[in-house]
Amino acid sequence: MSVVTITIKSNGTVMPADYQLLAVDIAREVNRIPYTEILLIDGDYATQEFKISDGDFFDLGKEVEVSLGYSTGSENGRTAFKGIVMKQALRQTAEGCVLSVELSDKAIRMTSTRNSNVFSDLTDGELIRKLIESEGLNALVDATETVHTQIVQYQATNWDMMLTRAEANGLLVITDNGAISVTKPDFTKAAVMEFEVGISLLDFEIELDAGSQYTGFKSSIWNPDELKLTAMSPSVDFSIEQGNLKPRAAAAAIGFKENSLLSAVPMLETEASAWAESQAVKSHMAMFRGSFTSSGTLDICVGNVFSLKGVGKKFTGKNMVSGMRHQVTAGGWLTTCQFGTSAESFSSAMQPTDAKAAGLLPGVSGLQTGIVEAVETDAQYGFMVKVAVAGIDSKDKSVHARMATLDGGEQHGMVFWPETGDEVVLGFLNEDPRFPVILGSLFGKKKQPPLVPAEKNPEKGVVTRQGLKIIFNDEKKTVSISTSDQRSILIDEENHLIEISDTNDNKISLSDEGILLKSNKDIMLKADGDVRIDGKNINIKGSKIDLT
Repeated sequence: MSVVTITIKSNGTVMPADYQLLAVDIAREVNRIPYTEILLIDGDYATQEFKISDGDFFDLGKEVEVSLGYSTGSENGRTAFKGIVMKQALRQTAEGCVLSVELSDKAIRMTSTRNSNVFSDLTDGELIRKLIESEGLNALVDATETVHTQIVQYQATNWDMMLTRAEANGLLVITDNGAISVTKPDFTKAAVMEFEVGISLLDFEIELDAGSQYTGFKSSIWNPDELKLTAMSPSVDFSIEQGNLKPRAAAAAIGFKENSLLSAVPMLETEASAWAESQAVKSHMAMFRGSFTSSGTLDICVGNVFSLKGVGKKFTGKNMVSGMRHQVTAGGWLTTCQFGTSAESFSSAMQPTDAKAAGLLPGVSGLQTGIVEAVETDAQYGFMVKVAVAGIDSKDKSVHARMATLDGGEQHGMVFWPETGDEVVLGFLNEDPRFPVILGSLFGKKKQPPLVPAEKNPEKGVVTRQGLKIIFNDEKKTVSISTSDQRSILIDEENHLIEISDTNDNKISLSDEGILLKSNKDIMLKADGDVRIDGKNINIKGSKIDLT
């Protein structure tokens, strides 16, 4: 009878023979970082010594390799896991004091910090490779088509950035002993192993779920050149080869239709097509999900294609290993294979973005409204506006907000402070409620606009609290500047006229006919220097002409 063999090395040194090993549990899964737990008996209560924990064999950061095999046969001690020590824990059990040592693949480095970067002129495949190799890891990445002029990583770990871009291209991330492969699933490959009921299957649990299946996929993206949505379909039809029911047929059977994806921002057609294809991959891989257990083996690994036999027409066939677990105890070595993945997106499931307000306090979502109470002149609140926030129900509901403007800088810009009582829209920097910004003001039934909307929308302009106006009229092709008592300057394109007038019936007109100065009273020309009048003919007419 074959006996399971376990070899554990730390930085190349074999674990001492007197260490009492209880169990080894190795777990791997697509889009996740592999980990291992090693359980050992440790501790002498009489001497209160903990030989293994106190020693340096499993010190944090040590590189530990676990090899599994059998005393006879082909499975004779191959590497099952290699990673670094991340955690130690002691606990008292019925078996004595147990030391738990947790290992993680070196890819855990990609999760350590949130980074912000701007990448230019590269594909998603090139970006993913760059993220992996920046952590000193080996990368095998499928090529992708879309070249991004610019792609931004904002306060996201390299791991999360990699997963989101891999998912957008229908790629799966598989980590294996410090090497990361990012590739498309391929169910057309030959099965690495066959598992049959009553022979190699010790137990199994399989489900067929049509809840995330659709008759087709398309992505609609905003086209800024044509100002309309453009629909794209996957360039490749993806399907699995398990059972006798296909995803489209399953969707049709329950009345589900096409899955329509929508992006309100522009993107390249190749990216939109890859997006639709990625959703087809996620959907179809979620149709068949389950797991099965066999005797321990390293002949199959995550990403390999396997074949199930003898489980009925709906489940017999090929699928891909999406997760594995090797459990070694005193009872032997069992390998559990998982297949299928969730249809839920990584961003929805894991929320890879940073906490609102950087986690310094509960953040604020979306835009808020408020009523202006004052424009602060106090130096403490210089250049800020005091606003009572509508969503704050307390005695003191006011915040001090900065004012966004079309142009602002050192001694230049457009200055339009809101008036007391105005309703304004507030945004918050980094979703932090301590840092509001006034984005604009709102009209309403109580705060009606000075220019009444019309179907053709001819008038636009600026009207101040005291009735000072600058009005643009596209229908009349005029620009007018006026005071509240109708002193005005009119520029009229249609009538070829520029006119300055006041309430005293004084007027200056520039038109096709020349320049007209008109007044009900005197017109005086004064100059400290000479006044010259030059023309073809000069006509001076009056009841009395006095030339001195």
